[in-house]
Amino acid sequence: MGEGDRLIQRRRWHAAVLAGDDDAWRDGYDQAYDAVRAFIAWRCAGCADLIDDVEQETWMTAVRRIGDYDPGRGTLAVWICGIAAHVVRNALRARRRRSARVSALVGECPEPPDAPAENDRAEWTARTLAELPDHYEQALRDKYLHGRSVAAMAEDRGESLKAVESLLTRARDAFRQTYQRLSAADG
Repeated sequence: MGEGDRLIQRRRWHAAVLAGDDDAWRDGYDQAYDAVRAFIAWRCAGCADLIDDVEQETWMTAVRRIGDYDPGRGTLAVWICGIAAHVVRNALRARRRRSARVSALVGECPEPPDAPAENDRAEWTARTLAELPDHYEQALRDKYLHGRSVAAMAEDRGESLKAVESLLTRARDAFRQTYQRLSAADG
């Protein structure tokens, strides 16, 4: 099936959903779910409680805003992942505000002795991914979440291998610097 056929299929699906076809919505959900869940898990760096909250808020937002979806701009999964990226950023900001308010009210509380530092690392990773420019986050996601080769990334982007290698180097450097800044500020 060519891209033109896929576009026609996406437009028909969208029209059916807007007309209230629950089966069409379920089909779209089923087709997009795995990609959306993987994206959210990546952006939340494995923080299970954050993943579940973000996933729920993302799908609720998608349902409310389905009229805004433009089949000509991409797949439903890509559109919903864009929503998820904003939901993750907002959820991380809300967590930081809550944490700051609690600290202001009760002072610094000692960590329980069995609290794993891994929770902090996961949250710093999620916050770092949320702060990276989109093109850096996308490059890291393609390489490390999707396991794509530099050659495949270069072909998709219409760029040279050196350009993609350079992009990945800059993205890793930006990730490292942002992560260190966030962990130093919180630690």
